[in-house]
Amino acid sequence: MAALLILKIVMAIKGSRKGEGSMAKSKLTAVNEKIEKAVTDGFYKIEHKVVGGYTKMEDAFVEAYLTKGDETAAEAKERLRRQQAERRQDKRQSPGHEAGADPRARNE
Repeated sequence: MAALLILKIVMAIKGSRKGEGSMAKSKLTAVNEKIEKAVTDGFYKIEHKVVGGYTKMEDAFVEAYLTKGDETAAEAKERLRRQQAERRQDKRQSPGHEAGADPRARNE
């Protein structure tokens, strides 16, 4: 497909003669728009496949290892988000926590 588009571009350039310059430019613009659409559509298809595949793997992991009792994967994810938010809040409120300080820095 890409080779065909390149061939069309080359043919449009070779076919341009004096007085046909604007016609060749409009053909190139049209071909560039087709290329742009094809690349963009391809990117979105790949993106949706990758994100969908990751989500399936994440759900399977949560279902297998992080659910409690009859909890669904979505419920477990929400519970984990709440717990993480609580831990962050507790850490911010703990004594000795300074805003902007690097928690990994050693006090020597």
